[in-house]
Amino acid sequence: MKRIIATILSLLLVFSSLTTVFAEAEPFTISGQSVSAKAGETVSVKFSIQNNPGISICSLELVYDPTVLELQEINGNPLLDGNFFGNVEQNFVLWANYSGDTNYNGVMFTAVFSVKEGARSGLTDVSVRLPDESDSILNNKYESLLPNLVSGSVFIDGTSLFGDVNQDKNVDAADVVCIASMILGKTETIGIADLNSDGFVNVIDMVVLKKILANR
Repeated sequence: MKRIIATILSLLLVFSSLTTVFAEAEPFTISGQSVSAKAGETVSVKFSIQNNPGISICSLELVYDPTVLELQEINGNPLLDGNFFGNVEQNFVLWANYSGDTNYNGVMFTAVFSVKEGARSGLTDVSVRLPDESDSILNNKYESLLPNLVSGSVFIDGTSLFGDVNQDKNVDAADVVCIASMILGKTETIGIADLNSDGFVNVIDMVVLKKILANR
């Protein structure tokens, strides 16, 4: 019986050691939230810190599709000690705690967007990147830390018909004319005209629209 108990205790110690090793191996991560919204609505995307090794300075740049989302506010979490600054015009986040490192894990900040009217249904990424990898995130010893960055997303329940570039509730030849006008620079380019989602409005989008019309 004593041997059995001793064996069980040994196994428990081994398991405990392995659990500690795996826990320490989990990476320092800054991740975005996945949410949903309808065109015309306001939506909040939270960014959180996990497995924080201890940081005192963090600067990040928000990355999103401005043809679909418009940044309204960047709000820091009051539970995170230190000074927070969010610049909407430059999509920039800066947090600093000059009194020392913090090991806080949880929501760091919330980015508030308005979903543009006429946005198509689908998924659009909202992420952060390091403006300068050499010193964007530092601990109190000024050692650089590189986190694992995980994108958030907004699933948009769009109100527009795919291909309805001029937003008249119909997909027809008038939309072809509208795209042509954008390609020639006669009218302002809008995101819903990028039918193949490559970030540009060009003749490829016109080809896509003509295929839609041909199959109706």
